[in-house]
Amino acid sequence: MVTNTPDVLTEEVADFALGLLIATSRQLPQAAAYLRAGHCPQSPIR
Repeated sequence: MVTNTPDVLTEEVADFALGLLIATSRQLPQAAAYLRAGHCPQSPIR
């Protein structure tokens, strides 16, 4: 059985798609993996 629920998740899907585009363009998954691997740049705390 297949059902359809029009206009129930339209805004959520659009928000998720926009979030994925932003994350991809800013390379957030790669940056998070870099930091989790311990490659955090060292700088003095001010």
